[in-house]
Amino acid sequence: MPDEWEHDERRNLMGLVNFGLFLVTVGIVFAITPGLYDAIVRFVRDFRIAEISPGIFFPEPIRNHTVVYGAFYTFCLLFGGLHIVTLAGRFAFKDSLRRKTSTLASMVFWLGSAYSTSMLIALSIAWPAFVGYIVAVGGVCIVIESLILLAVRH
Repeated sequence: MPDEWEHDERRNLMGLVNFGLFLVTVGIVFAITPGLYDAIVRFVRDFRIAEISPGIFFPEPIRNHTVVYGAFYTFCLLFGGLHIVTLAGRFAFKDSLRRKTSTLASMVFWLGSAYSTSMLIALSIAWPAFVGYIVAVGGVCIVIESLILLAVRH
């Protein structure tokens, strides 16, 4: 029985490793982006309610905040890439299918968010479209995870 417990404990440590990688990624982004804290404060204070369609209002920043968008892009790219490492660890430790699919979905979310942010930085899309893409990427991740789990169960 102790061997089984140790095996489960080792697999659960992958979640702790992932949280540690999150903190490292946040630290790296702050370290390589001068003035990020002040840029985030300016970003948060810069919102207005805009009419995006007749009778439909949505909060959006007044100005383009390239420092914040660039930092978020870097975070998404790094953290999404680190999910590849986490996924490999989950396979190496023979973790549960649910945890593997959850990590895969998270990887897709962060890398998809990086792509969406790159379009925002390039001014290819406006803020409401960016938010829409992030929501859509989240939905795709839920569908991917659900379809894999359903396919394996049947």
